[in-house]
Amino acid sequence: MSLNIERDKHISEVIALLKKEKPEVICLQEVHEPDFELLKKKFNLNGFFAPMLIYPRLTDGKKKLIRQGNAFYTSLPLLKAESIPYFGEGKAPLYTGHNVIDRILVYGLIEKDGKKYCIATTHFTWANNGGVNEEQRRDLKQLLKLLQIKKEMVLCGDFNAPRGKEIFNILNLHLKDNIPPEIKTTLDPKLHKAGPLPYVVDYMWSTPQYKVQKVRIIDGISDHMAVIAEIEKL
Repeated sequence: MSLNIERDKHISEVIALLKKEKPEVICLQEVHEPDFELLKKKFNLNGFFAPMLIYPRLTDGKKKLIRQGNAFYTSLPLLKAESIPYFGEGKAPLYTGHNVIDRILVYGLIEKDGKKYCIATTHFTWANNGGVNEEQRRDLKQLLKLLQIKKEMVLCGDFNAPRGKEIFNILNLHLKDNIPPEIKTTLDPKLHKAGPLPYVVDYMWSTPQYKVQKVRIIDGISDHMAVIAEIEKL
């Protein structure tokens, strides 16, 4: 399962979803570090946290600086955990704008039934109005270099890049897009601040070593929809 949880706005909904679906691997974006620890303990999961920025969180009427980033959880054996920056220094700077933050490839090697699975996630660079900018082009070059090094994986996350447009089209040359064509958006029309938008921006990419099937989305959880799939190592 992959989901951008929109910081601490929907934690109760996220908890309810995890209780219902019981995914064996969970990749979350826009996670606050205290909530990473909360979910890890509540569901007794293996996992690790990769900070991207420091964000001012309002708690009991007071602002507190909290590390925000990507979270990787699994109920399976976690053999390897890596957080590799492809933009920034990996020091999680104070948030001052959408792209003045670290961009991280989060990579976990897990094992099930004697097979090893490489699962990765990222929260890719932002562009306004479903478009593309030079920051995305810059960061995509570095991300592709990491993908070439890793060679095999299922890569999920919020890519801020609508299906059918430039960034998507380049990624689609290297990875298989497993979001079914009948899915026209992964942004929640009721919870996203911009309202209904016709953009698939959350993905479950894969290299040829994997079969990604029974892909579905679930709304009503966050401003993005959760992407859930079954993965088979070929």
